[in-house]
Amino acid sequence: MKRKSAIIIAIILMSIGFAAISTTLILNGNAKVSENNEDFSVIFTAARIDGKDVYSTAVDETKKIITFTTSELKTLNQTSILAYEVTNNSNQYDAEVNVTCLPKNGTTAKYTSIKNKLENDATKVLAKESLNGTLTITLYRLPTKEVTEEYTCTLEVNAIERDKAGYVGSTKWTYDYTGGEQTFTAPIRGKYKIEIWGAQGGSSSNNSTYGGYNGSQAIGGYGGYSEGMVTLSKNQKLNIVVGGGGTSSGMNEFSVAKGGYNGGGNGGKGNTSFYSIGCYSGAGGGGATHVAFSTGLLSGFKDNLSELLIVAGGGGGAINHNIENNNGGSAGGIYGNAGSFLKITTCNTNLPKISGGTQNSGYLFGMGQTGRDAVNVSCGQSGAAGGGGGFYGGMSQTENYDTSTGGGGSGYISNTLLTEKSMYCYNCTESSEESTKTISTTCVNSTPTENCTKQGNGYARITLIN
Repeated sequence: MKRKSAIIIAIILMSIGFAAISTTLILNGNAKVSENNEDFSVIFTAARIDGKDVYSTAVDETKKIITFTTSELKTLNQTSILAYEVTNNSNQYDAEVNVTCLPKNGTTAKYTSIKNKLENDATKVLAKESLNGTLTITLYRLPTKEVTEEYTCTLEVNAIERDKAGYVGSTKWTYDYTGGEQTFTAPIRGKYKIEIWGAQGGSSSNNSTYGGYNGSQAIGGYGGYSEGMVTLSKNQKLNIVVGGGGTSSGMNEFSVAKGGYNGGGNGGKGNTSFYSIGCYSGAGGGGATHVAFSTGLLSGFKDNLSELLIVAGGGGGAINHNIENNNGGSAGGIYGNAGSFLKITTCNTNLPKISGGTQNSGYLFGMGQTGRDAVNVSCGQSGAAGGGGGFYGGMSQTENYDTSTGGGGSGYISNTLLTEKSMYCYNCTESSEESTKTISTTCVNSTPTENCTKQGNGYARITLIN
C-alpha cells in the first residue's frame, strides 16, 4: 500500500494591486481636476489562518501582501481558511475589488482547489469602510507523497469617484461623570485616541480656632491622566466608566463621607465625644475612570484583564484635626502616591505606610480602602480618609491609632492593543517602560486637559485620528 502523507499549500502572495485612478480633465479650459493618489489607500487590516491571528507575521510592512502557509491537509475535502479584512482608508473614493487566484507561475495545482469569497458577495469597499473575505483551500485529491502547492492571489483595487466624502460625522466624543456606565460605538474602522482622567479625593475644611489654630482646608489627592491609541473596527464598542469625586468633610461632621463611584474608599466617621474641640470625618477617596471592551465596574476585571483597555486612578481623601490637616495622596501612574499621618497628634511609633496602589498590589484590585472611624481622644479623634480607586486602590488607616489620609490609586496602560501610551500624575514616581510609562507633572486643572491631573470628577475623551 502506498503511504498517504500530508499536503501543505503555501500562498506565496496575496496582494493588493491598483489600476489608474482617473485621467486629467479640463473644465472650461482653465480648471484641472485630477486624481488624488495620496487619498487612495487600501490595505489588509486583519489576517487569521484557521482561527489563529497571523497578522503580525503574515502581512508585510506595506500591508498589501499576505504570505502564509496552511496547516497540513491530510483528509479528503479537508480545508484550511485564510480570513482577512481589507480596509479602504480613502475619504474620497470607493474601491472596486476584483480577486484572482492562480497557481504560482510555472507550477500546477493537482490536489487542491482555492476559492475566494468576499462578505455578502461584495464587489467594492466603500470609503472609510472595511470588508471581510475568506480564501478556502480544499484538498480534493490525496497525494502519495508530501506535496507543496503554491498559489498567488491578487486583489485588484480600482478607485471609484464619489460625490461626497466617505465619513463626515463626529471625530470627538466626550464623557462626563454620570454615576453609571456609558458606551462608545466606533462609526468607522480607524485609529482612536483614548484619554481618561480619574477623580479627585474629597477635601476637608477646618474652621477650628482651638488652641489658637487658624483653620484651613486640606485638599483631596488629584486624579491621574492616562492616554493611548487603539485601532477599532466599525461598530466595535467600548464601555466607559467615569469616576466620581470623593465626598468632602468638614468640622464636626460625623457621618460617613462616601468614596467616589468606581472604587473610591469611604472616609471613617468622626467621634461626637470630641465636638467641643473640633472633630472630623475623613474625606472619601476619588473613583477611577476606565475603558473596557466589556461591561462592569473596574473591580470586576481582575480575572479578565484582556477586556480592560486603560485605567486612570483616583486620588485619596484628605483629613483634618482641630489643630492640623493633611492632603490626600494623589493618583499615580505606575504607583499611586502614599497617604500620610497627622504629625502633631501622632501618639504611636512605627506607624505603617499608607501605600498607594501599584501594578500588582494595594488595598484591592479596583477599590480604595475605607478609613477607620475615630477612636481615641488624644490621637484618633478624627476619622481616617478613604483610599483612591485605581487599577489597584490606595490604602488607608484601619488600626486603633493615629489618623491618616488615603493613598492614591494606580493607573493601567499595559494592554498590548494600546499603543503610543503614557500616564501623568501629580509629583509621582516615573517609569520609562512602555507598559507603565509614567510622567510626573505639577499641572492641575478642573477642566480636562491633556497631560494634566484632574480636580473634581473624572472624565473621558475619544478622538478619531485616522
